[in-house]
Amino acid sequence: MLTDEYDYNLDMQVKAEEAFDKGVQQGAQQQAVENALMLIKDYNASPEVAAQKTKAPLELVLERLKHGNQV
Repeated sequence: MLTDEYDYNLDMQVKAEEAFDKGVQQGAQQQAVENALMLIKDYNASPEVAAQKTKAPLELVLERLKHGNQV
């Protein structure tokens, strides 16, 4: 049985913090992909090595390369 009362303000604060954290994570991931693309372009690194070195998701790096969205 639920014994705590629902607190709208607390719920909204938690949701805002979660959205902020998600945005930070997505921004870091996007920067990692950009860095991987730079390694590929400037240093002829393979997509696999570039993704590994920058900790970027390989599938996102390959997708950007496929669509020609390089740095």
